[in-house]
Amino acid sequence: MNEPNISSIQPFLKNPLRPNDVCKLFDEKERLAELHSLDILDTPADKYFDRYTHLMSEIFKVPMGAVSLIDEDRQWFKSSVGVEVRETPLEDSFCVHALARDMLEVPDTLEDDFFCHHTVVVGSPFIRFYMGTVLRGPTGQPLGTLCIMDTHSRYLTRTQRSWLVTFGHLVEELINHDKALTAALQQGSKNNQRNSRTGLPDETLFGNTLTHMLHLAEKEENYLAVLHLRLNRLDEISRINGRRTQDAILHCLAERLTAPDVKILAAGHLSLACFGAVIPMHSVGDLFDVITPIVNKLATPIDVGEVTIHPDIDVGISLSPLDGQTPDDLLERARAALDGPRSHEGVHVFSHEVEGTALRRHTIEQRLEPALLENRLINHYQPLVAADGSRVVGFEALARWQDQKLGSVSPADTGQPAQYPHRPTRRNAVHQDPQTPDSPVGKGGG
Repeated sequence: MNEPNISSIQPFLKNPLRPNDVCKLFDEKERLAELHSLDILDTPADKYFDRYTHLMSEIFKVPMGAVSLIDEDRQWFKSSVGVEVRETPLEDSFCVHALARDMLEVPDTLEDDFFCHHTVVVGSPFIRFYMGTVLRGPTGQPLGTLCIMDTHSRYLTRTQRSWLVTFGHLVEELINHDKALTAALQQGSKNNQRNSRTGLPDETLFGNTLTHMLHLAEKEENYLAVLHLRLNRLDEISRINGRRTQDAILHCLAERLTAPDVKILAAGHLSLACFGAVIPMHSVGDLFDVITPIVNKLATPIDVGEVTIHPDIDVGISLSPLDGQTPDDLLERARAALDGPRSHEGVHVFSHEVEGTALRRHTIEQRLEPALLENRLINHYQPLVAADGSRVVGFEALARWQDQKLGSVSPADTGQPAQYPHRPTRRNAVHQDPQTPDSPVGKGGG
């Protein structure tokens, strides 16, 4: 997606408008009509919106984040993290100032001539950093923002900004899908596209969502892991304990897949015993680190009445774009992975290249602690020589490790990720280390 033109925001900040004046920059009557037609204001909390705000807050490591909607005289939060109120007057809103453009970024409110005097800067919650990307309705009207806030100043990278925009598009899709689904139900449509047992999208709707995510990931040159999760022995559970127990287990697994603390962008119920999920990946070397907690959560025992069920779950994984670039290809290859040997704790990886990379990194992490305790790492010192070659100015200390299973492990051996096919190598450093400055989880200023 196109990078927002942050420089165009600066003249606006130097000459800010009052909230009522901001709304004059577009047809406020049409904007409010579209907002109210969505029937989203003053609705209860929604786990699907909450999933995105919690995931966004964790990825950016900020204490506050929200889906903010701008009504006629108030700012109302559909979902939020770290925000104690459900609504505020427009005078207390940063988001209203973002409506006239795609994105508003204030790296340090105390250094800004206008926002340094803002009520939520000089008073609670003492906002020092703000960034919001505009959320638009079905016809393009600005409805509000998806925003992140901090009590410390921050300076985000280009990649971090683009990730926030990506999350914004996912929230827009959620808003607009709910509107389209409501309209279809009002028209008596029988094509619900959601599973009646779990409420999750069926395979068709899940595939449509995956199509959109693949389009965003392609533009941002990011990986997406597509999961095909199979619940084993479901027929046996149903035969012994009854249909009600079977449905309760499926509903519980759906709840776990959509919990805010699970780093899943989208989930679907593909068939009776199978679920699908999409997870963002910064490095294929992190595959098992990301997947294992999800599998462990799903495999936690489920109490149904007086019966305790221990879910037996296998996960097949394909990775975009390495294993395919369409939903059909990726889902089929994730299914096909289940026919191969297990890679690790019930996890099956389609690509041998990805599997080898991820397994090596996981093995290094598992064997490193015993190696440290047994003093099996050897220090090597590399001299640092002055530019003119006249003297040694210092030494670089390196640790090397000779492991019986892994062989020689050097400081650079962290399980190098596979490269994107036909992609510029500039991105490789980003995928190797999720804490690089150009990563969405890189450290901000402050």
